[in-house]
Amino acid sequence: MIEAIVGIVGAVIGGAVGLTAALIARRSATHQSQTGYRAALEQADSTYRAALDQARAQALAGHRQWRREAQRDAYAAFIIATGNLHRMAEPDSRPPDGVVDDIVSALIDTESAFAVVQLEGPQNLVDLAEAVVAHCRRITHAITRDAPAHRARILLDAALASDDANSMARARAASNALYAFGVAVARRAYGDAAPSYTDSDQAPAAAMSARACLVERSVAAQRALQAVDGMTPTQIRALLEVTERDERGAGSELLTDHQQLARTTRAFVDAARIFLDSVTEDGPGLSAG
Repeated sequence: MIEAIVGIVGAVIGGAVGLTAALIARRSATHQSQTGYRAALEQADSTYRAALDQARAQALAGHRQWRREAQRDAYAAFIIATGNLHRMAEPDSRPPDGVVDDIVSALIDTESAFAVVQLEGPQNLVDLAEAVVAHCRRITHAITRDAPAHRARILLDAALASDDANSMARARAASNALYAFGVAVARRAYGDAAPSYTDSDQAPAAAMSARACLVERSVAAQRALQAVDGMTPTQIRALLEVTERDERGAGSELLTDHQQLARTTRAFVDAARIFLDSVTEDGPGLSAG
């Protein structure tokens, strides 16, 4: 009887031990499986993040390259437009007719190109470009204002070279009267430092007051210019105004604007080159501020 009980107890204990071992083994296997699963998930997540970072880096690099090319094209278009205007505005390059329309068209192209530079930035380049445009506007205004005088000089030169003796004589008289007007302006502006008259018939003007001389010579020049074939009142008035500005020294303003336009354009080109060649943490050519 006792042996039977012992046997049953042993069997129960053995079964319990076996069941415990099986449970432990199963739990261990489950833990290993979960650990492997988590490792696989972590590896997959790491791979995904690396791929995502790479895709973002490639997209950012592509965007930077696109922005850089857009900015370079904007700067190049602006430089070309201002260069065209500058060349057309050079005194030796200006055609006798149609100059105003050409210059105004070139200014419109320059301002259109400047608008794109404003969009692309950065601000230091926008400021330099704005200075360039300001000189372009002043040059265009001066040429537009003086276009009638430019045409009047062409008419006067043509009449001086005419085969018609009467036309040539009238043109010579107008040219001399215009010169005398210029001398009167200089005398009025500079006093004794002004050039003196050289012709004997102009000598009495030296005894006149500077103001009276200027008025008298202005009227004489207008009358003489009216006798030149094809000369209009607008052209005569413009020619006298230009002559007066030149004699007073104000005519050099256009030359100064040409020089300043060349300097500011060079400054813009240098700054644009530095900006496009620069590399920062944000990437080249991205800043618009």
